[in-house]
Amino acid sequence: MTSQTLREARKYEEASEKHIKTQERPAFHLSARTGWMESKCF
Repeated sequence: MTSQTLREARKYEEASEKHIKTQERPAFHLSARTGWMESKCF
């Protein structure tokens, strides 16, 4: 059984990921559906 908070978070993820361009999504490592931050390795 999932909590209401988790269901709302999943709905947010589904809605938000539609606004992320393919070119902006990391391609070579695992990332969350939405809410990720780019890490710069210098």
